[in-house]
Amino acid sequence: MLLERVRFTLDGLECNKIGVGYEAYRSQPNFCSSPLWSCLHNQLWNFWEADQNRISRNQPPQYVVERRFERINQHPNAGSHSFSVGITEVLNTNLLIELNADDIEYVYQRSPGKILNINIPTFEALTQFGIATITAKNIGKLEASYSLTFDCHPGVSYMEEQFFIMKPDEVVTRSFYIYPNTDQASKYHCAAILKASDFAEVDRAECQFTTTATILENGSQIVPANESKEHGIKGFFESIKNMWNSIWVGLVDFFTGKTCRSKCSNFFDFNCHIKYICVGWILMFGLLLAIFPNSCYASVAVTSERIF
Repeated sequence: MLLERVRFTLDGLECNKIGVGYEAYRSQPNFCSSPLWSCLHNQLWNFWEADQNRISRNQPPQYVVERRFERINQHPNAGSHSFSVGITEVLNTNLLIELNADDIEYVYQRSPGKILNINIPTFEALTQFGIATITAKNIGKLEASYSLTFDCHPGVSYMEEQFFIMKPDEVVTRSFYIYPNTDQASKYHCAAILKASDFAEVDRAECQFTTTATILENGSQIVPANESKEHGIKGFFESIKNMWNSIWVGLVDFFTGKTCRSKCSNFFDFNCHIKYICVGWILMFGLLLAIFPNSCYASVAVTSERIF
């Protein structure tokens, strides 16, 4: 892979560069509220995966040396001894060509382009990322390579420049992942810049988007391990068992009067005995009521006999 020197940090103190260390990660602003993978972008595997995606779409890679320099198109006026080679960037190198030809024509293809649309839906800050979709078009007559940058500084993490090739009148859509640096609702101003194969700016479009404040919630709580037992057939029988145990304990307490003895110490505390439905007290009180009228009736009868 071929990568620019500016993508590396030798002391490990710069974020979003190859070789970043823990000190840079720990010292970044708003460390506790930073999104996932903050300060850890633009690593070697990111460039590798980006090139693999381009290769899978039959596009030339940007960093991998293999398959990087391929033929872009056939020159429209090419004969049997003419050919064209597309180079997507400026490189200092040595090229040795040996041909049995009188002359060689080198064609440097550059074509104008235009940014048609930028779409950024509103998203919640710190929900990992938002997505900016940019649509560009080759409005020229030649097939050429382009580069597209999307800059939203400050307040948004750096986004990698993208390279692609467009045929005449071809429309290409590219996506950029937006990582805000705050969880507060904000408005951001961005600029999309389309550059030609010689890295000269051919079009620029500005836009703005907003983020909503992050709302922190507890979310789903951890379910205890034994709570799952309350579901299913086993849980159904467990609930029936618990219900019968409760009924049995209540009946035993009802007839033995254990609760009444502990709660109602005074025999004439009517409110307490009625509240706890004391069966023993009710039976005894009923027995007294039954005996008392009989005693009164017997006393009255004896008195009447003495009178007569």
